[in-house]
Amino acid sequence: MDYIRVYQENNTNYIPTAKNTNQIFYPNPIISQLTINTENTYEKNVAVQIFAADGNLVFANTYSVVKNVIYISDLDDLNRRDYVLSYTLGNKNVRFKIVK
Repeated sequence: MDYIRVYQENNTNYIPTAKNTNQIFYPNPIISQLTINTENTYEKNVAVQIFAADGNLVFANTYSVVKNVIYISDLDDLNRRDYVLSYTLGNKNVRFKIVK
């Protein structure tokens, strides 16, 4: 009897972190604000989205990029749990897990 192994690569649950990108974010877990140090970018504004673990969009806002840093300071209303933060800089989509 021959056996065939089938491997399925599923990247839908893959969430890059600071190890996978040149972005540094802190603090994590967050309290009310988050700072993201980006790589060199010419973008002046960035649209940030935060998704709950079930995929529902729970927060969206646009922020200025000042000297390659994004300051997100209005996160008081998020409940304590895990989220995925997403944004695009130039042609690079960045996603990482944050905890409140």
